[in-house]
Amino acid sequence: MLRRLVLLVSALAAFATAHAVPLADGVGTFTTDDGVVLHYDIAGTGAPAVFVHGGPGSGSAGFQAVAGDLFERDFRMVYLDQRGSGHSASAGNGDYSLERQVADLEALRRHLKIERWTVVAYSFGGLIAQSYAVKHPERVRAMIMGNVLLDLGMSMQSSYTHGLALIPEAARPSFDDAIPFPQRYFTVLGMLQKMGLSWQLQYASEASKRAAEAKVAGHDLGRNRDMGTKVFSGHPGSYFNDLIPSTAQVTVPVLVIDGQDDHAVGPQAERFAYPTMTRVTLPGRHNPFIDAPDAYRDAVHAFAKRHRLR
Repeated sequence: MLRRLVLLVSALAAFATAHAVPLADGVGTFTTDDGVVLHYDIAGTGAPAVFVHGGPGSGSAGFQAVAGDLFERDFRMVYLDQRGSGHSASAGNGDYSLERQVADLEALRRHLKIERWTVVAYSFGGLIAQSYAVKHPERVRAMIMGNVLLDLGMSMQSSYTHGLALIPEAARPSFDDAIPFPQRYFTVLGMLQKMGLSWQLQYASEASKRAAEAKVAGHDLGRNRDMGTKVFSGHPGSYFNDLIPSTAQVTVPVLVIDGQDDHAVGPQAERFAYPTMTRVTLPGRHNPFIDAPDAYRDAVHAFAKRHRLR
């Protein structure tokens, strides 16, 4: 009888710890051990989850405005602006390494006194989220990986190939094989931007593009883009490691959401080997939460309910 009581008390304590919500609504900041002030915003109900934005360096406010409501009925969302991004400060020492971003995530968890949380990642944020889950498995309850890239080289090749095809043939550049691939890649992306065509790698239609623009209109997205401009200015280090093989090490439940025509990332999810993985492929490109929001919300809700994450 005593043993049963002890086990019951332990189980209730574990449940309370996992579902505790010691988080106040609204914005906050904290300072990392190397002196960088990071900004976060908290919204939603349920157990805590941290959002790891992409870009690199896009900040979280845009995703929160566009897709926050798809998560916030199931999770208490913590939207972090990574160093050099959005409303957060730049790194005075220039450290935007993958390892430093992982350390910042863990520092935020300790700052908020969260025992374990669900890690939600989008796009480039997948590299950070995956690295965090491997380094701190005891702190991760589950993962939601939306249109993530875990192999940056594969993503760049896919974006380049499909981006080049979007440029009208008469204006399409012809590259000498001697030109380094990064130079060709950034040339194509720059041309798409100037020609107003880059949205076609992101959205399935102009209607989706307009819907996203309407949702972010009037929101303060933050002005810092230091990470985005500097992360590749030197040697990108671990960002170029292929992290897909490490998916086999992550044993918590993982929801993978991808767009059926997401050429910005390419077919990376076909190689993911998470032992407990639910994969949902939705109509759309790199932003199915805009192209197919109802189906996206249903996938998140079903996953949270199935694994009792709420």
